[in-house]
Amino acid sequence: MKALTIFLSFFLLNFVAFAGENEKENNAPTALVGATVEPEVSTQKDAEVKKEVINNPPRALSKKEIKAMVKEVKAEMKEVRKSGKGPSNWEPNLKIGVTLLVLAILLTFLGIGWVGSLAALAGLFFVIVGLLHTYN
Repeated sequence: MKALTIFLSFFLLNFVAFAGENEKENNAPTALVGATVEPEVSTQKDAEVKKEVINNPPRALSKKEIKAMVKEVKAEMKEVRKSGKGPSNWEPNLKIGVTLLVLAILLTFLGIGWVGSLAALAGLFFVIVGLLHTYN
């Protein structure tokens, strides 16, 4: 009940703080700023790229080109999966620790804070050990 009271008090304080946010404000510019028509070119390479784009504008891609690009991306994704990166290839202690931390958060929301705190302590221990094994 105490937590609900604290939550409601913070909610009401935030609601009062941002109450006038939806009112229309005078957003008229205070000074006129001249914008350049063409962006400035900083290097010779940028100038060459700009000339190339002006002379050969981009074209729409055909279905065959799109399919080829999709195949390339799928092949790259398959290589990444085989390379052993991602959560499926974490250190086992790290997996246990992250699982216990998530469990601790869920238990705390369910109202079993003392069990959640024990799970959080064990989770932190496993995360630290898993990180030490990973980076040693």
